[in-house]
Amino acid sequence: MDYVLLPGRNLFLLLELNGVSTARAERAGQTVRNSGGHLLFLSPGIQYLPIPPLILEGSVQVPIYRDFNGRQLAPDYSVARSAISPNAIKTPWPAWICARSRS
Repeated sequence: MDYVLLPGRNLFLLLELNGVSTARAERAGQTVRNSGGHLLFLSPGIQYLPIPPLILEGSVQVPIYRDFNGRQLAPDYSVARSAISPNAIKTPWPAWICARSRS
């Protein structure tokens, strides 16, 4: 496969929809009442191709839907980053580098 970068065409805008669904936790054989739920994020971001075939990506995940079981901390936003190698395997960078929660 041959990669060709066109001048000025190696920066892309993204808009993703991401979600997380978590089951209720258990402690000492008992179900934890205030645990588990659903989160849906709208994630605008950018992709940059500095050299073929390396792809750098970053996005901000903003929750648009929250359905928690009971009272829990919820993120106001999260910042994600990744690098995709020539084999299309994401690097082991931490996916979540920043998150702010409110009580």
